[in-house]
Amino acid sequence: MGQPLGMLEKGRVLAGRYELERLLAQGGMGEVWVARHRLLDVSVAVKLMSRKTRTNSTLRARFEREAKVGARLRTPHVVQVLDYDVDDETPFLAMELLEGQDLSAVGKARPRFAFAEAVDLLAQAARGLAAAHEVGIIHRDVKPSNLFLARVSAGQEIVKVLDFGIAKIPDEDKLTRTNVVLGSPAYMSPEQVMAKPIDARSDVWSLGVVAFWMLAGELPFAGPNATAVSERIVKGDRPSLGDLVRGLPEELDDIFERALALDPKERFASTLELAEELTRLDRAYPDVGAGESVQDLPTDRLRPIEADSEPETKTYAVKTERLFRARGDTVRMPLAASRHEPTPRRASLESNRAPAALWLVPLAALVLVIVGLLVLLR
Repeated sequence: MGQPLGMLEKGRVLAGRYELERLLAQGGMGEVWVARHRLLDVSVAVKLMSRKTRTNSTLRARFEREAKVGARLRTPHVVQVLDYDVDDETPFLAMELLEGQDLSAVGKARPRFAFAEAVDLLAQAARGLAAAHEVGIIHRDVKPSNLFLARVSAGQEIVKVLDFGIAKIPDEDKLTRTNVVLGSPAYMSPEQVMAKPIDARSDVWSLGVVAFWMLAGELPFAGPNATAVSERIVKGDRPSLGDLVRGLPEELDDIFERALALDPKERFASTLELAEELTRLDRAYPDVGAGESVQDLPTDRLRPIEADSEPETKTYAVKTERLFRARGDTVRMPLAASRHEPTPRRASLESNRAPAALWLVPLAALVLVIVGLLVLLR
């Protein structure tokens, strides 16, 4: 018998191939190590399930699903899963070891991204998501912390999409319970918030939110808690980009009207189409830099949700300059219903209003269970 999870030590060999070298992260869900393949002599990241979680059929199925997605998608813009096996009854997967930082960490070092840089990074993310969409996989959790800027060689970086742990996969909806919302509140599409069927256009919305955040330095839908954020999302209650920053092409407002349209049919049909429009605009305005703040808006609108503001928060995601983060904001929450009337923001939005009743999530019912790419951490 091997050592119980939580007591793994440097030097242990998994499945006769992977020699553990350094613990990166550990928590209730398991551990992640830097390991070396003994035959190939290459470093990888190895993620293992804990004794507790490996006996949970749903969590184990999701772990296996994450491995399948990462192995299936052959694109430089998605983190690659290299192997899956079981050692001493413990499932584990091996994936490429990344060096760099996610876009959330990059964004903290500056007020906002330069226009050309943002367009380039978004286009790379769009290609990774499009590869998933081509085989019917919907990410469902597109956000800055799941877009990793990896160093691939001296002076070169590439965006990799991370964390397909809650992705929607064809014929595997049994892993998602009815009336349960999966995602990160500020980046969820209206159909996610309302537990409606989703397709690739839900990821288009989320990538649009990321684009808005990169250019404005603020989230389009934000608030003191998940309920406030959800309400603003389903009402389309957001400022325009021009309300927040100046010095950017005015046509960006039109792009965000489409990317963040409440009706999926009015959005860009794909992430690539959104990226193409941004690229076209970048070429038309080659001298545009980062926008400048217009004014300070009320803090209740602009303040993003803090993951640790909720009492039951668990996370695993990519950590800056290592491989994993100890913070995240993905939630899993029961859905309850209440009726709300839309509040006008500006005339151009009225055509995007959803005519059906708006289904909102009461804060008292929220249970934050944050999911990410590699291992759950407290």
